[in-house]
Parts: sequence; structure tokens; C-alpha cells
Amino acid sequence: MQDLQNYLNYLDTASEDVKDHHAITSRLGEMAVQLTGAGDLENARLARIEQEVVAASKQLDKGVGYQISGTRKDEQGVEHEFGWPDTSGYGAAEYAYVQQRYRASPNLYLKSEYGLFLYLRKQLRTNEEVRDLAATLFRLGSSYIDKHRVAGERAHYALHAIEVLRKAFQLANTRKNDAGVAELLRAIVDYLVDLHTSWPLESRSTLLVLASITRLFTEYYRSLNSPAQADALLEQDWHGVHQLAQTYRHGAIELAAEAAELAVKARRERERWLTFQAQQLEALAQEAEAQHNMTAVTFTERALRIYRQVKDQPNSQRLEQEYQRLRTRFALTQTRTQMPDEATRALMEYIDEVVRTKDAEGILTELCLTPMFHSLDKVSEAAQAQRDSFMDMLPKSLEDKHGNTVQTFYTEEEKEQFQFLNTYSLLAQLSTQTLVKLMLEAFKAGKLTDTAIEAFLQRSWLGEPRMVESSGQQTQTSPLRLIMSGIRLLFQELEAWRQDPDYEPDFIASTDSLTLKVEYLLRYICVRLNMPTFKMREGSEVTMEKLLDELLADLKGKLEEEDRFFIKFFLSEKAGYNLRNRVAHGLMDDDEYGVENVFLVLTMILKLASYEFRAVVV
Repeated sequence: MQDLQNYLNYLDTASEDVKDHHAITSRLGEMAVQLTGAGDLENARLARIEQEVVAASKQLDKGVGYQISGTRKDEQGVEHEFGWPDTSGYGAAEYAYVQQRYRASPNLYLKSEYGLFLYLRKQLRTNEEVRDLAATLFRLGSSYIDKHRVAGERAHYALHAIEVLRKAFQLANTRKNDAGVAELLRAIVDYLVDLHTSWPLESRSTLLVLASITRLFTEYYRSLNSPAQADALLEQDWHGVHQLAQTYRHGAIELAAEAAELAVKARRERERWLTFQAQQLEALAQEAEAQHNMTAVTFTERALRIYRQVKDQPNSQRLEQEYQRLRTRFALTQTRTQMPDEATRALMEYIDEVVRTKDAEGILTELCLTPMFHSLDKVSEAAQAQRDSFMDMLPKSLEDKHGNTVQTFYTEEEKEQFQFLNTYSLLAQLSTQTLVKLMLEAFKAGKLTDTAIEAFLQRSWLGEPRMVESSGQQTQTSPLRLIMSGIRLLFQELEAWRQDPDYEPDFIASTDSLTLKVEYLLRYICVRLNMPTFKMREGSEVTMEKLLDELLADLKGKLEEEDRFFIKFFLSEKAGYNLRNRVAHGLMDDDEYGVENVFLVLTMILKLASYEFRAVVV
């Protein structure tokens, strides 16, 4: 007990703070082990409580959490979070000990750790208790600013100061109706405004300090003590963005974006902040182009959007021309995965066996099943294994071949979706190579022909006539005839290619035809399932046909999910091949019409044809 008490006495009177966090928790852990070994279980428990309370994560919006955490599955396969330290089992005895330490310790860092733990566990409830804790955090944050001024940038005290001062502000703001807490809140606000407006702009922490305080008062604008304080913040931000622009344009843009939001709250001019951002983005684009970096396209696009937002017509027109020039200059990259030699051998063995042992019917059935593609569960596992890297924290965006941003992923859920789609895309590269090779070898062996496919489709629901009613008149149509036109074109080109290896096959017409026929089949399936294929535009009397993605969404649970996702990824997913959109809107050039695309679309048709419709007796 004496060793533990001596160490706590030392901590109470020493200058240890957040920089010593790891050393403190490590030493307390060692003492807990030593005391346990000596049979002093009571004090070993106290040492462990000290360690756990200091080590635990404490966020005002999330509560007390783990410092280290993970997930594991129980016997039923359900995932549960686990981590260290686990303080969920604390009871009256543990809280009483932490209360005693909170009241007794003069060390501001330890006192704030004890206090936040107690507050988040609802052990500090009264206005006076909350005021005392907020005051402790205020004093601690102020001391970190003093230490920053002495120790300099490398100690990172400015970062810790902002974090603690924000907590002090937020805590006091929760009880601002109490006179004593309101007085403290005003003092914290005045301190933060003064810190912001007097901050030396040449400091490396300028962006951190100015942006953090600006963001805080944008969120809690009514907490400012006067409109003049908002003006002072904006004036300092204006000087700050120009200082940052000299060495760190990205930081200048970030601060300008924060200031623009505060200007809106303060009902001050926002346009100058937006224009400044656009100017900096243009400068970044020029620097990127000089280095032959394709990010010049993205920077120019962002600047153009801002000029349009502020209705700056001259600069908008100028940037439109610049954007058009840049997006045609840079060749956007595509990722391709080289197949290992061992995988190539296994692939060829699989293809040889299928082509050798199966007849035309068996090969078409194999194509319907697409066993070379990974299941969605396997893709999800692979995607999860790649998460938790630093890059996963960043927003994602997709660009088309012209450099246009077509989709963005900002939220955690959207970034998880991006990770899944990206993983599916990478795995699908090898799978698609296998599919194409199998179809080509089957064609060379005379087992995959337009005649065999027509016979296969004739036996499916596509071989049945379709009655279509229009203007009160019924007409008999043939879905199979509609499909076979494009398939015959495909096999004519394949046969010409086989006869003359130097012949350059033309898959343009067959790809365009069959791509759009997949949407026709999906729409027809909905009709056969008595599902509406139209929608009424809300707030209008207009009725229109559903879009492809809406049809696919309606068919969720009707088609096998593996098949539905396969079609969606290659046909309409922006992060996938997006074939339907590219074909329908004229976004494909002649060199993009390879055999891969038309084989993928043919596979979709075979998959859909393999379904059977049965009447359900109710």
C-alpha cells in the first residue's frame, strides 16, 4: 500500500499531464501486478481502478469507452464489441474511491480524468458539481496554452489545449441556465475568442487553433457574448487564410470553409470566403498540372462549382473552358490485377475440364451459375479485412473517364459501401478474365454457339410469346427474337475472328443491343410478377417508367441476391462498369467495346433466362 500511496502522492504534486498518460497507466498496471503477487489484493484493486479510470476513453457525446477495442463472434455468429479497460462493472465502492480521488487530487490532469469519468457515469449531477468540473478543465486547458508558448510546436500542447477547452465549454454550456455556470461560460468564451484573435499566424498550429475555435462558435453561435466577437473571429480568419495560403493552400481552403459557415451564422458576407477557396483551388490546379498530376482536373472542377455557386459568370465561363481542356489532357488510370502463375494454371485446368467434360447445355448452365465469381459474403469478409487503415478515414469519390466526379462517399456507411464495391471490383477482375476465357474456349470447341444459346433460351420463359396491350389493342411479341438479334451479331463477329486471327472484331452493335435488352428483361420480369414498372412523380401529374436501379431495387428478394448484385454492379453501379448508362448516353468510345463487356451482358441474359415462373396457390 505504501508504494501505491507514495506514487499517488507524487502524481498529485508533480507536473505530470497528458504527455505522461502512457507512463502513468503503465506504472499503475505494474503496481497492480506487484501488489497481487504480494497478496495485497485490496490495494491491487485500487491500483487497477486508477489505471482503468485514467486509461478509459472519455467523450462527452459517446460516454466512457475503451482505449483498445475489437469485435468477436459468439457461438451464434453474432458480433460483440470487447475491449480494455472494461469499467462497465463498476459499483458503489469503485465510484466512492474515484470520488475521493477527484476531491483530493490537486493535479489538474488527474482531477479532470477522474471528474470526466464520474460525470459520464452520472456520478456528478448538480450544477455546482458540473461547474467545478468545467472550471477544472478550463484551468487545465489554459495551462496547456501556457506550456505551448514555452515548449513550442513539437510538444503539441496546442492540440491538447483545444480538446480540453472544447470540453470545458460544452460542459458549461449544458448548465448555462445556472447563474454560476453562466458566469464561467462567459469567461471561457472570452478566453477562446482572445486566444483565437491573438494567435500568432506564423505558428504551425494556426490552422488547428483558428479552425477549431471558428467551428466551435459556428456550432454554438448564440454562446458568443456579442456580435463584435464574431466579427473579430472572422477578421482574424481572413488574415489567417492569407498567411496559410503562402505555405499550405489546402489548410487555407479548410479555414476559409469554416469561416464561411460562421459568416452565415453571423449574417455576414459569405461570398468572399467562397471566392477565396476557388482562387486557391485554381492555384492548386496550376501547380498540379505543372507536375503532370491529374488532380488538376479535380481542383478545377471544385473551383468551377464554387464560381457557379456564387454566380460569378465570367469566372464560370473561363473555368468551363479550362476544365474541358484539362479533363481531355489527362488519361485517367485504371487498376488491373496481374494473375499469379499458380492461379493461371488452376484457371486453365478449370476451363479445360469444363469445356472437355460438359456439353453445350452444361456449359450454359455453368455460365448461369458463374462459380468463378466470389460470393457476396466472401467479398464482405475481404472488404472488412482491408478496413481500419488511415485511408479509410478519408472521403472517397469516383470519377468517370472524363474526370467528372460521379459519386462521393462521405459518411461511415458510405465509406463501408465504397470499400465493399472496391473489393468486389478487384476480385471481379480475375473472375471476369476467367469468364471470358471460358466462353472463348467453349466457342472454339464448338460448344458455345448462337444456335445452342437460342435452343437454351427457347426452353426458358423467354421462348414464350408475350402479349402486350397498347391503346386497348393486344399484340403478340417475341422476347426471344428481340434478344437473338444481338446474339447473332456477336457470334458473326466471333466466327470472323476465328477464321482470320488478324481480323478486328466489331462488338459495338451487339454490346449496345444486348446491354439495353437486359433492362427490357428486368422490366418484363416485374410485369410477370405483377409488380408496377411505372411511378408517379410526386407533386406532379406526370407518370413515368421506373429507372433501371429502381427496377433492381424492386426485384430484391425476387432474384437471387448474387445474380441481382452481379447485374447491378456491371450494368448500373457507378463504382462498377455502369454499362447501361455509358451505352445509353453515348459515353463509350469504339476502343471500349471489347469482348469482355458483351460476354458479361450475355451472361446476365442467361442468368435471367434460367429462372422459372410458377403460379402460387393461396
